[in-house]
Amino acid sequence: MGPVGRELGLEHLSREGFLRLVDFLLEQIPPARVHAGRRMPPPPSGVPVELYAYPVFDVPLTGGKHLRCGDGDGVAELELHPGEVLFSEPFAWKLPLWDRPHELCCLVFRPECIRITYVDAGSGGRPVCGCFFHTALPPSDTVRKVAGCLAAAPDEARCDLVRALFRMSRAALAEDQAEPPGKARITYEKIRLHLEENFGVETDRARVARLFGLNPGYLSRLFAEHGERGFSETLLEIRMAYAAMLLRETELLVDEVAFRCGYRSTTFFSAVFRNCHGMPPGRFRRRFR
Repeated sequence: MGPVGRELGLEHLSREGFLRLVDFLLEQIPPARVHAGRRMPPPPSGVPVELYAYPVFDVPLTGGKHLRCGDGDGVAELELHPGEVLFSEPFAWKLPLWDRPHELCCLVFRPECIRITYVDAGSGGRPVCGCFFHTALPPSDTVRKVAGCLAAAPDEARCDLVRALFRMSRAALAEDQAEPPGKARITYEKIRLHLEENFGVETDRARVARLFGLNPGYLSRLFAEHGERGFSETLLEIRMAYAAMLLRETELLVDEVAFRCGYRSTTFFSAVFRNCHGMPPGRFRRRFR
């Protein structure tokens, strides 16, 4: 954990710790400049970019976050420092380069919750994100509207809107009354987040168990006891939901959709997709055109 994480006493799924983190954002490094990540131009082919269906905010706490993203006109290369924020509109893409040491706070406004993640990133390779908090309830209508209007907001209004959004997020965290989870649930949540953020690379139960220092059999029991599905079924569900979203909302070729969902064979991907959704990817896409 980096200096800000240690100073704030951050712990995974600790509401109090993440309240201190949001206070740090508002009081110590208030947003002074907001960059906007756009869904156009399309992401480069064959590169494992990050692309989400909901608003995401990257906020450096220390150091510099180096990345590339679409900005509506072309590909922007940015190095973000404390006081700067990258707002990624829904379906915008970004390519973190992970070549600068930094600490980062990421706020994600999902339909079912607000998730705040702390990342301690050294030089070289994407870190494992194992320290986060999410609300038990979905974002309020006001929070969703403010996050939704940022994409069309003029540059001079973005900082005020982001500060307001962070204050409302803090209030949502303060009001969250979810029971603190046990150790096994905490481990399950970490692994579930890892799958949600890394399903685009080749992975399996043995690799994930090794990454988290667990016995593969114990990992399976975690998913049986704390999830709605087993490990392999959960990974498949995440991949197929993402594939459906890409086919509905983007113009990416099926080969590219397969790659971004962790499949190196388009034929195998199409067979899996058809088995899951009842039709091949091309026909699925045409239903939404």
